[in-house]
Amino acid sequence: MNKLINYAILIASVVLFAFSANAEYLYTKNSIRSENSSYGTSKDLGLNRIIEKDMSVKKDLMISIYKAQASLSKRLDAEKKFDAINHINMALYQLDPITIAGATNIFYSENPEDAMLFEGRKAIEFNFGDNIKPENAVLPIEENVISNFSLDKIIAAGKIKSGTIEGARIRYVSYLLPKDDIRKKLDDIKKQIRQGQFLKANYDLLTLQYKLLESPRAKSVSARVQVRDNISLARYLNAKGEFAGALSSIDAATDALRYIKDDENSNVSADEATLIKAELEQAAQVILNGNTSILEEVDRIFKKWINELS
Repeated sequence: MNKLINYAILIASVVLFAFSANAEYLYTKNSIRSENSSYGTSKDLGLNRIIEKDMSVKKDLMISIYKAQASLSKRLDAEKKFDAINHINMALYQLDPITIAGATNIFYSENPEDAMLFEGRKAIEFNFGDNIKPENAVLPIEENVISNFSLDKIIAAGKIKSGTIEGARIRYVSYLLPKDDIRKKLDDIKKQIRQGQFLKANYDLLTLQYKLLESPRAKSVSARVQVRDNISLARYLNAKGEFAGALSSIDAATDALRYIKDDENSNVSADEATLIKAELEQAAQVILNGNTSILEEVDRIFKKWINELS
């Protein structure tokens, strides 16, 4: 009798699990709107959780691609080749849980309630110059905010040496992902590594990183947020003595200012945008002149506009 009861419980559990999995799949599928629709606000909490989890997996995927890229940039003995292929295999494994792959126009909101979801999209595009391999790389910010802690963590994770950052700007992980294209490219890169085509493999890994990012002009990336985030990055790099990287971040912020007037949710007037630009250019000039005695004034400018744009 007990065996029959246990068997019935087991069958019921399997059915319930299958029903739950199917319901989640149908919810995810039905939540992805048509090409001309928008995902709107955080009222759809189930969808937001799906997107947030989806973004976390994409960040893990980006880290695996970066690790493969870094492995190829070291002395290419058999062990490093093996490490690179292992990281690519991990990236292939991480592709499967990603759900939001075919959605378009998925999310564009400056609603404070949606801020956390939007914040979770940040990554940093680095340039390390001609003497460092890889010369370019993209690393996601794991935390949902730009802070000394989150940026220290990304520097440590990327094993980035002091004084090597020649360029840095904030980018945003895309909601869209051509999974089949990426899977095929990863398989191709594994073949390239086995065939000794290391430079080609390295270039293709970097190209894959950029496939995971939004265009800076994408409507789902607020110009106001881009300005604020790049000023935050410039402030951090300036404090660390990474002046070339800080100047690059200032350039990214001033570039986003050119489009802020077209951002419906920016709440930044033309006069205010002009003032921000002027003060950022002032800060850049101080850094260029190497006048370390007044770097506190530069930090004050950065802090002022970070607060104003938050």
